[in-house]
Amino acid sequence: MCSVTAVQIGIMVVGAAMTARAQRQQGKHADAVGEYNARVGENQAQEVRNQAIQGENEERQKARQLQSKQRTQFAARGALVDTGTAADVQEDTKLMGDINAARIRGNAESQAMALEQGATLTRSEGAFQKSAGDNAAFATVVSTGGKVANKWYTHNATQPTAKPPTAKPPTAKPPLKVNALGGR
Repeated sequence: MCSVTAVQIGIMVVGAAMTARAQRQQGKHADAVGEYNARVGENQAQEVRNQAIQGENEERQKARQLQSKQRTQFAARGALVDTGTAADVQEDTKLMGDINAARIRGNAESQAMALEQGATLTRSEGAFQKSAGDNAAFATVVSTGGKVANKWYTHNATQPTAKPPTAKPPTAKPPLKVNALGGR
């Protein structure tokens, strides 16, 4: 029959195993969530870059449309569109379109980099949580090992020691008497 101490030790071991398993699972889950959130952040960064490209293209298209309108207005007034003030105005319009497109790209790149840095941080936090879960599980197992050893030692120290059976000395047989004739 099991002693109370054996049952207590068994419960301690099972409890520690369950706790360690839960700690590891929690760490793995945090790592998976961190990885997922990091990928979401990276996807958002790519989306920002894609929108920036579209915004740049739209800004340059607006500049070209304005240039075209300017050429038409200068031509309607009878001015030469490729020289002088008309050419300067059109060149300034193109330059402003390029500056605005570069500003759109620069702002988007800053935003995308911030999203990527956030993704990297999120991924690192997940990995840290996984490591923390593994370490906590290991600490639980080691701590429980110490508690079990202490419980076992305490239990054995308080139990009366059984005396080993005493060995009885062999009973001696009386020596054989031999008569002078060699008989018994």
